[in-house]
Amino acid sequence: MEHGIAGVFHYDGSNIKQIKETDGVSSNLIYVLYADSDYLWIGTNLGLDRLSLAEYSKGKIDLRHYGSSEGLPDLEINLNGVLADGYDGFWIATNGGLAHYQKSLDKINNIPPKVSITNLLLRSQPTPWADYASDIDELTGLPSQLKLSYWQNHLTFEFAGVSFKNPQGVKYAWFLEGLDNSWVESKNRQAVYSNLQPGKTYRLHLKAANSDGIWSGEVISMPIYIAPPFWATWWFRLLSIIAIGLLIYWYVNRRIQYLKERQEELEAMVEQRTVELREQLDIVDDKNRQIMDSIMYAKFLQTSMLPSVDDFKKYFNDAFIFYRPKDFVSGDFYWFCHHKNVSVFAVADCTGHGVPGAIVSVICENALRNAVKECDYQNPAQILTITNAHVVEFFTQSQKSIHDGMEIALAIFNHHTLELDFSGAKLPLYYISGGEVVKLKPDIYRIGWDKEKVLYNNQRVKLSKNDLIFAFTDGFCDQFGAETGQKFSSARLKSLLVDNNQQPHTYIEQLLSITFDQWRGFTEQTDDVLVMGIKV
Repeated sequence: MEHGIAGVFHYDGSNIKQIKETDGVSSNLIYVLYADSDYLWIGTNLGLDRLSLAEYSKGKIDLRHYGSSEGLPDLEINLNGVLADGYDGFWIATNGGLAHYQKSLDKINNIPPKVSITNLLLRSQPTPWADYASDIDELTGLPSQLKLSYWQNHLTFEFAGVSFKNPQGVKYAWFLEGLDNSWVESKNRQAVYSNLQPGKTYRLHLKAANSDGIWSGEVISMPIYIAPPFWATWWFRLLSIIAIGLLIYWYVNRRIQYLKERQEELEAMVEQRTVELREQLDIVDDKNRQIMDSIMYAKFLQTSMLPSVDDFKKYFNDAFIFYRPKDFVSGDFYWFCHHKNVSVFAVADCTGHGVPGAIVSVICENALRNAVKECDYQNPAQILTITNAHVVEFFTQSQKSIHDGMEIALAIFNHHTLELDFSGAKLPLYYISGGEVVKLKPDIYRIGWDKEKVLYNNQRVKLSKNDLIFAFTDGFCDQFGAETGQKFSSARLKSLLVDNNQQPHTYIEQLLSITFDQWRGFTEQTDDVLVMGIKV
């Protein structure tokens, strides 16, 4: 079995079936299994789940979750902490105390929530809709129908569902007629739609379900028509065509006599210029092709230099790499090798980006590889000292003063002792252990900047299984947001990683990509981006 795989396993005499988080179980960490005549009760560190045995026998997985809202004193169930009471229930032990379950009192709530649309925001701001329409609902303040300009196409629908039993368990489903093709389900009480296409009418269809999955009827919003800009209307296009046609007709009639007189001369001139332009275009196309071929081959070389995420997963529980160069090639790179019982890995940010940054990264990566071998895959501080000497020696061969180099976080992990040795040049390393994030601070000296001999320091920490190690360059943090104009910041990035450190790393990588694209919007990417995470 691979590390990190858990859940509930069922053996039917010939096959073993697994029920895990992706099937609806609250957590793969199982503390209690208890079966009565109808259900299998699964106690986890995130609450209690009930599996219908009748549905499971039909090949279906029907799970119901019990948490704080259903009366559990604490979400974490104690190991083997269950006791049947001999009647129609059982006792369950949690970190917050004992809880008693009675089947006769656990009844399905068949009353669906009362759901309604409470507000409509324009560009995320409260809006006096009386300025836009005359027919306004006195209770909600919303118009019965609405017409907006083409640039007023960022709408936020706010709604609420009332259920007296477990109101926190109410979930919503909606789709926007005119845009969505399917229902969107969420516990969020807002539906945000931006960049709606002008020239269409939209209606929001909304419904809600209580914690037992009983859905209400649909609520439909007022029709919202977003008018197209005047230049996209049929009458403007028609007038433009007529005006252009009249202009062409007048111009042709005025110039036709003159063109006849100079026709032969112009034809000769056009032919001569065509030949010259074709030759020049061929030269430009050939140069562009050579440049692009060189850049693409440089990208291929740099990509082949980088390890794959599968290389990490051979020796670690899980790993992710979010890598997005600003241009075709990048000044950022990540590095990995395994020797005997240790893994050496690094995240580096070289001077510049694009082709110049890629050239510097190749020089620094080669120096790092040689230094690791010279130090026999030990002592990261000594590796950085030797790397710095190699890079300085390379750049001082020229008579010009060159201040290029890199910032780097370098670590060596011992798989037998679970000890991590770290040394950094301006780039820190982080790890999450027991829900706490710890920062390993780097030295202040960059690689390749100081001609004098620079000494770096080692730091050693003891890690545990499933601890998350991560490091990143400044590209993600320094990206300006399209809406705020502010940088994303390292605090936001660390918070994002800490909040999702228990998620699968493929999910974290996708989340980083989505978050970065949403934050950047249509603004230019500021720098090369690299975020690397490894689960012990």
